[in-house]
Amino acid sequence: MQLPVFTAYLLLSSFIASFNAPSMDARLFSKTSHARKGKRGVVRKTDLKRGKIRQQVLGPRAFTVERLMAIFFSVMAELDERDVQSIVDLQIQLATLISLRLVVRVSAEDRVESMKCKCNVNYSFASALAARMRFDLSKFLWDFQ
Repeated sequence: MQLPVFTAYLLLSSFIASFNAPSMDARLFSKTSHARKGKRGVVRKTDLKRGKIRQQVLGPRAFTVERLMAIFFSVMAELDERDVQSIVDLQIQLATLISLRLVVRVSAEDRVESMKCKCNVNYSFASALAARMRFDLSKFLWDFQ
């Protein structure tokens, strides 16, 4: 499937938002080094004993559009992409992803200001898209194998 460049990055950002806990955003997207400390993706034996299940197994979780846009702009900053389109264009591209069923809206239709979505693509699709875009998806995923 061919997607425009920013739409593809928006879809990858939605994948990141669906499979990372919101509490990890500061650690993964912060510009400061102290927020990025710690080992990435390490599953401790105590977590396994307690029955903690990785998000990859549970499936995608819902995210707000505001969080999606924050992740998208962090990804663009990481790529040193200064020519980011206006937020209106991004909303149109998100609507396109929803119409293609690549992103699914999970909030009620009347909740426009606080819309929640989740990514509807699997890891193999996302990693193939990332490879085509020359984007290191694993750099932005926490505890994903």
